Amino acid sequence: MKLRKAVFIIALSMTVLTSSGCAANSSKDVFQSYVNAWQNQDFQGMYEKLSAEVKGRITQEQFVKRYQDVYSGIEVTKLSVKPQFPDKIKPGKDGKVQIPYNVSMDTLAGVTDKIELTDFDK
Repeated sequence: MKLRKAVFIIALSMTVLTSSGCAANSSKDVFQSYVNAWQNQDFQGMYEKLSAEVKGRITQEQFVKRYQDVYSGIEVTKLSVKPQFPDKIKPGKDGKVQIPYNVSMDTLAGVTDKIELTDFDK
């Protein structure tokens, strides 16, 4: 259950991040910066990369606490996030950019290496 909650939180924050309307040219850099912070469990750094829209829905304190609680609760170690950058990054019809990625981590429940988020419409 905790792992499912963690995956949901991760998916939500990443979907919002990649949907933030960044210019296509800078989307890769912004996303990579978010991934770097994520892999270092730098939750404040992750929050800084979120769109203003998302920041309007959750404070930095709430965001950081949520991630700290989930990650400590499931005892995350060996976190790896691998973006799957397309050859050409371009906004969709809605002006939002989506970048698929894979996540693997060791947790209290075992190794999770099958978290793949590529379809943001579901």
